[in-house]
Order: sequence, then structure tokens, then C-alpha cells
Amino acid sequence: MTPLQHLGRIIVLSGPSGVGKGSVIAPVLAQFPTIHLALSATTRPQRTGEFDGTHYHFKTDAEFDQLIQDSCFLEWCHVHNHRYGTLKDTVNTTIQTGHHSLIEIDTQGFKKIRQHCTPISIFIAPPSLAVLAERLTNRQTESPHDIDSRLAVAKVELESQTDYTYTIVNLDLAEAQRQLIEILKKELI
Repeated sequence: MTPLQHLGRIIVLSGPSGVGKGSVIAPVLAQFPTIHLALSATTRPQRTGEFDGTHYHFKTDAEFDQLIQDSCFLEWCHVHNHRYGTLKDTVNTTIQTGHHSLIEIDTQGFKKIRQHCTPISIFIAPPSLAVLAERLTNRQTESPHDIDSRLAVAKVELESQTDYTYTIVNLDLAEAQRQLIEILKKELI
């Protein structure tokens, strides 16, 4: 794959499962109309309240395999027993029109994207693993075994935060959003 040529920028936002990436991002996007969230494709089942094409592009294993075979992904990875991937066409269309593509991915996906371009990279960290465990438990979407698995992965992901240009500790949601806005203003305006 050749490096991406673009007018807009790629912004990568990563952090452990349950850290609140979506909560930090959502209201910030409203302030930056030129930033578009790149929806990931996933083989994970839909959760209650999620919609295909709004939250993710939900794919069967066979559909995901076909996307891999057709070289449709900028990156894809196995995450928590499912596959997730960023579709090249979505990102390229956004950045070639001068807009910016925000990609919410895990640390292994970031490492793959970094091979093709130099994105603005932001890591969202929890104040502690205990707080992260509480958040995962409170959202009631995973079993205790799954929570333990996600916390084990989070420990490894936290070691990767120095690979990112910026780190935001999500202790207070409003403060984390303020910091993200400041980073985006600095990088994009």
C-alpha cells in the first residue's frame, strides 16, 4: 500500500475499552464540522440501541473476509474475540475533500495506520484501572470474564500511550472534552 496523499488530516483516537472514547468525542464533533468520524466495520454483534451504519458497519465473518480479500481496509485487527477494521474508501473520500477523518481504534490498529501516514494521535487513558473496571461493570454489556479480559488488554494498551502525540486522562468528562477541543484547535486551525 502506498502512503496516503491527502488534503485533510487523519486523527487517531485510542484508549482501552470502557475509557469513554465515545463520550469524549460526541459533543466535540459538533464543534468541528470538518471532522468526520470514520465508522469501523466489525464482526461484533450489535448491542441494544446500536444501528448499522450509525454506530458501526456490522458484518458477518464472510463479509469481513471478503473485505479483507478485496483490500478494502486501511487497517483491521482482532479485538476482544471479534474483528474491527477501518475502511479505506471512507477515510480517503473524507480527506480528499479537505475534511478530517477521526478514526477511533485500538493501539494495534494505530500501529498499522502509522505505517502509512503520520496522523494526529490522541490516547484517552483512565485515571486508574480500578476506575476503568467500574466503568466496564456499570455499562453492563460484558460478562465478568469479558471485563477481566478487557482489563488485561487495557494494561498492555496503557503501556502504548507514549507512542501517541497526546494523552488525555478521562477523570472528568467535561475536562477531557475541553482538552480534546484544545488539541484539535492547535492541530487543525
